[in-house]
Amino acid sequence: MVTRITAGGTIRHGVVLWVMLTGVTAVTAQPVMPFNSAAHELTSEVSERSRLLTNTPQWVVQQLTWPPDGEIESHLGIRDDDQVTEATATAHLILRPDYISPTLSDQWVPLRDWNIFYTDWIDHGGADTFLTNYTLDEIRIQIADTPNFVIVGVRPVRGRPLNMRLEAWVQQVVEALFTDEVQPESTDDTRAFRILEIYEPDEIIEGDWLPRGPEGRRRGVTTSASTDIERVKYFTDGRILVLSVPKFLWDPTSLVNPFAERFPAPSSPAEIVAMTQMLFHPQSAVPEPVATDQTMVSLLEQLLIETPSDVLIMDWSRRMGDVNLDHQRMSRMFADMSPEQQGLWHAQQLSERLMAEGARALGDHRYDEAATRFGHVLILDPLDVSAAWMLEVTRQRARSWAVETEQPLPLPWFAAADQLLMRHRNAVEERRIQTAERSQRDLALRDLRTQWHEAYAERDLRRARQILHRMLDLEPGDASTLFFVDLIEHLLAVEDQGNP
Repeated sequence: MVTRITAGGTIRHGVVLWVMLTGVTAVTAQPVMPFNSAAHELTSEVSERSRLLTNTPQWVVQQLTWPPDGEIESHLGIRDDDQVTEATATAHLILRPDYISPTLSDQWVPLRDWNIFYTDWIDHGGADTFLTNYTLDEIRIQIADTPNFVIVGVRPVRGRPLNMRLEAWVQQVVEALFTDEVQPESTDDTRAFRILEIYEPDEIIEGDWLPRGPEGRRRGVTTSASTDIERVKYFTDGRILVLSVPKFLWDPTSLVNPFAERFPAPSSPAEIVAMTQMLFHPQSAVPEPVATDQTMVSLLEQLLIETPSDVLIMDWSRRMGDVNLDHQRMSRMFADMSPEQQGLWHAQQLSERLMAEGARALGDHRYDEAATRFGHVLILDPLDVSAAWMLEVTRQRARSWAVETEQPLPLPWFAAADQLLMRHRNAVEERRIQTAERSQRDLALRDLRTQWHEAYAERDLRRARQILHRMLDLEPGDASTLFFVDLIEHLLAVEDQGNP
């Protein structure tokens, strides 16, 4: 459970955007996540997952499991409010209300270059995708909102009865969980529940159907291309059902370049941490502090109460006066920001204000006040070099003053300053190591990818498998590498059976 300290200076239920910018270690209980976790994966057993990975079309592979933390962090983008609203509205067009998470709009995880669905994904890396999963009425649900399609995977409580055909079970699940607009145009039509691929006879199939679509919607002239973008694709093994629903059904003008950027990239590691906290820590009806040091939490709460948003907006408008932005216009701009943007803006503006107040206090020989202000900035951002330098200067001048006046050293804040400066040095060193490791890892991965392509082109499958496993050692959980590992294992199995 976490505390959210918002830009308005009050504590509300939700996520810490503010405290996570501080670098203070979070120590929280880990309750069962109500959404966005491996607890709601469509496939829960290793044997089941392995069987499906070798008998699954490419567009389904990523929906079988929830991506690991490392994969999410490497693809994480920054949520856009308009995109969130659109994705949530589209989900309501597809699933019946009883199977829509009540907090869906807060759950979407924006993943950049993640969804591998299109044939030319190798040239682009993937499509920007909103992802979420949850469980309602014991039914596991995973939704991926891609630029042109929404992929919905469901795992009902009970699978297909022994004597029921797969297509009949699909129809039963679709009628119960999905809206009328997604239902087949006619269950008697030969095009309904058409089978495209049989992976295991009577066990795993892939197919599609022509949906009813919105009432009153007139279909255009059918072509091979329009048939594909109007059909709902399905995949099932009698336990899970995955649908790919085209957004084209509701808006014929909605087709977009699937590789166009939907989400901006995070501007700093702090934004990644803040987004991760926001998306993966459940809301709490009883806010509890995240930091291990209660004094730091109280300090942050006090800062936000003493310096509300209006004060910072006035400061901002004065600094920006030369570009004709008055206080009223600044207030409107602030109101238009998302909660995440407000939190980041508030942290930045408050840091600038604290640095100015600290400099004035230092000039007036009010060393304890100056140290407090610079220390606050370091709590907000332990990587702030200017704040660390000014805190060290304050510390040195306070020591010289104590010697000259034969006064005792202010030991309490000296100890606190030492702790903050040590945290700053550790954070800088950790960043340096991470940057060096990431650079070395990226170079090694680039070399291994070249070797893998060469081995695969030469049909040296065993060498290709070894290279892929070395790539996984450097980048565990990478979806595309895992996909090719399964592909190579399948090809080796076929080769060992004497069918090269």
